[in-house]
Amino acid sequence: MALSEADGGAARREFSVFLLVGLTCAALNFGVGALVRFLAPIGAEWPSVAAGFVAGTVLSFVLNRRFTFAVHDRDVGPQAVRFAVMSLVAIVLSAVVSATLEGLLRVAPIVPAQSALAGNLVHIGTIGLLFVFNFLAMKYFALAREAR
Repeated sequence: MALSEADGGAARREFSVFLLVGLTCAALNFGVGALVRFLAPIGAEWPSVAAGFVAGTVLSFVLNRRFTFAVHDRDVGPQAVRFAVMSLVAIVLSAVVSATLEGLLRVAPIVPAQSALAGNLVHIGTIGLLFVFNFLAMKYFALAREAR
């Protein structure tokens, strides 16, 4: 099924806005994660990923609901519940992805596994790998347009 030119334009606009919102949320995510890594002992990558994820996720809900998918005029309750479910799935994926990336850094140590740089690489890699999942889960599940 081919998209019409108008549908394609709308899809590109959504994806572009999602990308901008995502970059904003990723900056918050990374900043909170870096703060946790700064305050926590070396080797605390997964708590920093989780803390950054929560901060970025809350901002993501607010901004994507308002700007990306323009569903702010719909009932927030069901959206919030679906978004929470999607976020729980994403948290599990985030933990699996970050643990996998940590393991890969131990097997192929391109940087010292217990360094701040390793923590930052794990964090950035996790954010990047979950980007597409989050877009699709928001568009078709959490913030999908329902019939009124």
